Amino acid sequence: SALVLLAGLLLAPAVAPWLLRFEHWNADWRTALLSPSATGPHPQIALVTITDETLKDYASSPIDRSLLARIVTATDQAAPKAIGLDVLFFKKTDEIKDAELVAALKTARSPVVLGALDERGVLTSERRAFQSAFLAAAGRPVGYLNLRIEKDGVVRYQPRPAPASWKTVLGAMAL
Repeated sequence: SALVLLAGLLLAPAVAPWLLRFEHWNADWRTALLSPSATGPHPQIALVTITDETLKDYASSPIDRSLLARIVTATDQAAPKAIGLDVLFFKKTDEIKDAELVAALKTARSPVVLGALDERGVLTSERRAFQSAFLAAAGRPVGYLNLRIEKDGVVRYQPRPAPASWKTVLGAMAL
């Protein structure tokens, strides 16, 4: 009877997917209540955020590339162990500003990781082509911003890298 109960529990999500909501809710509470919590920001991590206040004198989308170049340069001068840009580059802006950002990315002494959508992300062919060209010009490693956001707004899963993902697009660049 224990084996039947165990089999029933394992098969329940396949028969009634809504039961996974209970597990998600339960896991969220277990994590919130039982995981160690930081008392404050980690002393070795600085998070530079671009807020509405930052963008009050700029267009908000896409983020002004000259502004991003200055942020990358200033952050690099602080000699961080790494810089990550959680920004999609899928649209051309002012060519001079785009070039300024590429130059800042190329000359940064710190490791820089850029964000991208892989082939599973919804982009027009023009935007996908721009993203590929921009990332190749920057010559920096790429992390994927494809996230599976649940209906409750929580990211519980990250999709696995797609087979033959951007390696073919970006050649030998380290991903």
